[in-house]
Amino acid sequence: MLSAAGHDPGDRLVEKSRSNGNQQGEFRHLAEGCRLISGNVSFPASGRSREDVGVRFRNEIRKHLSYSLFDKDVDYMWNEMLVGIPSYKLDLILHLKKKYNVFLLSNTNELHWDYACDCLFKYKGYSVKDLFIKPYLSYEMHKVKPNADIYEEMLSDAGLIAEETLFIDDIEANCKGAASVGIQAQRYLVGTDLSELIDW
Repeated sequence: MLSAAGHDPGDRLVEKSRSNGNQQGEFRHLAEGCRLISGNVSFPASGRSREDVGVRFRNEIRKHLSYSLFDKDVDYMWNEMLVGIPSYKLDLILHLKKKYNVFLLSNTNELHWDYACDCLFKYKGYSVKDLFIKPYLSYEMHKVKPNADIYEEMLSDAGLIAEETLFIDDIEANCKGAASVGIQAQRYLVGTDLSELIDW
């Protein structure tokens, strides 16, 4: 019996730019590494502000780039990596919510999350609050997939039974992390039909 479904927005929902040319390609490679350094779990649970995260993220990138960028340019290029969410995936989530409790679990930072809420999850008058019971975000939890503790905290906070919860992710390590605490895990292959993984 399935009572809840959890997703990571990454490539499961959000389509990312695959550009590897010149500045954008260099930026993408560095940003994915810097995100974990500055935006997810490096700061202590207290005494850190949203401004601290943004400053550290941008400065970490600037250390390694071969060209200079203003803050607004870093933010733009970081968010430009997120192309959009296909409408059928958003329709699928809305349909699933009629039958299941749908949650979101994501490794992300404030810059991407704010952009996602403002631009990607607004659909047919709905917002992220309408799509998911609750989003569980690594930078707020100070935990990161695929470590078991992030799944355990989500299960505990949401009152979920692991064996009755389905988790979908396109990264095998994240699926194994979920499975290690008893969650049913399905790997999504980018480019395939997400709906085929779920019993409607």
